[in-house]
Amino acid sequence: RASAAAAAALGAGRSACVFTSRRVQQDDGSGGLVIGAKVNEALCAVAARVVERATPAFVVAKGGITSNDVAVKSLGVRRADVLGQVIAGVPAWRLGRESRLPGASYVVFPGNVGDADDLANVVETVAGARRPAASPKMTCVEALVDARGRGRALGAFNVYTLEGALAVARGAAA
Repeated sequence: RASAAAAAALGAGRSACVFTSRRVQQDDGSGGLVIGAKVNEALCAVAARVVERATPAFVVAKGGITSNDVAVKSLGVRRADVLGQVIAGVPAWRLGRESRLPGASYVVFPGNVGDADDLANVVETVAGARRPAASPKMTCVEALVDARGRGRALGAFNVYTLEGALAVARGAAA
């Protein structure tokens, strides 16, 4: 039903939003990882069915793992051009020709980024209903050039364990 409703909205020229509840349904004995994987799999299946029926001009995916899986599993993305940031820490891509939405905009909104209204603001910006926010003080390219010039590193990490978080923190402090 979700994919049919989303495809119908897109077919009528409206935007569609597919989301899940934040309420924990049950304890799976694995800290929610098993349930999370099933929810992610279901979201990917819905996204794949939507793009079989409709062609959205853009997709905004929330959460790092979810964003990756929707791009790769649902949209068949193997290559994309990074266009820049919609807001700090939220990149926008142009999907490659091999994808199921060639040339479409794809926004990766990581799970640990932004304020309460930022997701809605990003969607409105990408949809053209809002003017883009002022650019960040330093672009990613400027940050890389600056880091190189100062003999520093600029890292981006997906951390899944406490040990990984400690390693990143220790590396940053070194």
